[in-house]
Amino acid sequence: MTPLLREVHWLRMSQRIDYKLAVLVYRCFNGLAPSYLANDLQCVADLDARRCLRSASTSTLVVPVKFPSTVGGRAFPVAAARVWNSLPADVTSLLSLSTFKRRLKTELFVRSCPYLRPRLTHCFLLFALLARPFAFVFFCFVRCPSSLDIMPS
Repeated sequence: MTPLLREVHWLRMSQRIDYKLAVLVYRCFNGLAPSYLANDLQCVADLDARRCLRSASTSTLVVPVKFPSTVGGRAFPVAAARVWNSLPADVTSLLSLSTFKRRLKTELFVRSCPYLRPRLTHCFLLFALLARPFAFVFFCFVRCPSSLDIMPS
């Protein structure tokens, strides 16, 4: 990622496409998208053969089998399912569209700059110190050692 994109908090083009796809899937789940798009997406929980799997309790989508190898991967049901399934559950389970967009952009931005994750952790530590001293002490002893190992040298 270039320093300019990092400075203005812009996403790369491929991540921008993933952002748009994920927002469209979120709108499909919540009835805010056209029905012809929502009908193309199928949850794992909707399949009879997969109802007893652990993934049936999540919002995981079925990635359809693509037949034409050149165009099939770019079709909406395939691309949208791949992007949605790659997101963590704490992002996909949000209730508000504005909160979802904010957390999604943060997730995609951190994926493009993995060295920013420790900084986000340190921001949380500072907030926890100011808000609740006990939470800070607990968080520091439980989470800090593993997050500090990935800091760049």
